[in-house]
Amino acid sequence: MSTNFSTSIDSFATLVDGVDYPKAEYPNDRGDAIVALETKVGVDGSTITTSHDYKIDVLETFMNSGVKIGTSTRSTEGAQEITGIGYKPSVVLFLACDYTATNINISVGFDDGTNHAYLYHGQSGVYQGIDTTASIYVIRDGGNLIAGEITATGADGFTITWTLIGTCSCRFAYLTLP
Repeated sequence: MSTNFSTSIDSFATLVDGVDYPKAEYPNDRGDAIVALETKVGVDGSTITTSHDYKIDVLETFMNSGVKIGTSTRSTEGAQEITGIGYKPSVVLFLACDYTATNINISVGFDDGTNHAYLYHGQSGVYQGIDTTASIYVIRDGGNLIAGEITATGADGFTITWTLIGTCSCRFAYLTLP
């Protein structure tokens, strides 16, 4: 019998000392099962993408990658530099809300410096939608909104360029990925 692992668990005959004379198949079956387990687990530094060692290395690399979370506010147009990230971000995720919190005015977006997208909800649902013209879009009412998008990335952060119509401010959180 060869091993059934990893699609099912193998079962083996129990041998009794001094009673059973082992056939070659018994230790061979157990050896096949051990090889199947070692293949699934993988050696240290394995490059076999189906091995557990490889998958754990990938997960540890991501967990130790320096994902950075921060917060800031904005109520004027123009450029705002966000620094102290420690690397050039490949993508930034944003959560934003109206700073005064007089209505439920929120925005969820992402940006890689070239592609932008956001989902927004403003003035208790009067304004809502999704668009690709910015990564942050907080609308207080039809005449008051603030929108931002990443216009530059650098070795230590990124720059958001803001557009302001009327009076509006936002508080935002960001999560950067290397």
